[in-house]
Amino acid sequence: MKLKPIILIIFFCFTALQAQFDTDAIRLNISHIPNSNLKNAAARADLTEVDFQSFTPTIRIGKTTKLNSIINYRLYDYNFDSSDAEANSYPDNMHHFKYVLLIRQKINDNWNAYIAPRLNIRTDLKTNFNQQDLFPALTAMFVKNVVRNPHYKYGIGLNFNNNNGKFRVLPTAYFHYQKDNMKISAFIPSKASIMFSNHNAIYGFGYHSESNITHLNLSNNLGANPNKITYLRNMNVFVYPSYSRHLGSDIWATLKAGITILRLYEQYDSNFNDISEYYNDSFKPNVFFSIGFSYKVDDSKK
Repeated sequence: MKLKPIILIIFFCFTALQAQFDTDAIRLNISHIPNSNLKNAAARADLTEVDFQSFTPTIRIGKTTKLNSIINYRLYDYNFDSSDAEANSYPDNMHHFKYVLLIRQKINDNWNAYIAPRLNIRTDLKTNFNQQDLFPALTAMFVKNVVRNPHYKYGIGLNFNNNNGKFRVLPTAYFHYQKDNMKISAFIPSKASIMFSNHNAIYGFGYHSESNITHLNLSNNLGANPNKITYLRNMNVFVYPSYSRHLGSDIWATLKAGITILRLYEQYDSNFNDISEYYNDSFKPNVFFSIGFSYKVDDSKK
């Protein structure tokens, strides 16, 4: 797939939009994992990810409720190399669109509630959109501000999703500590980081995971698709050092380079059943590289 037109469109949006929100109000990341071998198939593939996200300005309802929309687009661009006919059915490109309504409700001086319903559209865009491309989700969390020590915040909650073809309920936990030039933050199990900063740079170490399921519009012809592949489960776990530099005018550039410690690549039929060991596969760990740009605004504007 040609990435250049998509990157140019996203970059135009990145430079044209303005938002009022804390930390990364708008961001664009491009990541690349060089050729890696599948464990069960005689195939190799590299992966390029293009990830764009924007927060809309805050809408205030009364004195205790704040609303934001989060708009996200992510492209997974695989490039397979295999002599096996079965591996040729592996999809090269997946497109993920996500809309999140973030509701922040102040309960009292100590507690806030965060509710985030999400609508995910995950498809290879080979046919017209249909309901199999939809993957709704919801996260609800209670976060406590430690009044006697304002450097701390922590919270617990639940995540509802259908990333395995049926709705699951998973516990989540949040922790945030910030003092002087150090920040520790975690949203378990998705991500965690420890960062240090000076006037023009932010550096540190972190991890994040991506787990989702995508509807594939493959052929219904049994000769071309004998295993009736309908969905792909994709999971990547990245571990890395990170360095960000202020470029001026609230624009920051971020570089990451690390390893992928887990990379699932599993395919399922229309009933979300495992197909075979051959299709329940994973890539071997590999290095990755990432460059990103973000527009930041001050915390006081959120």
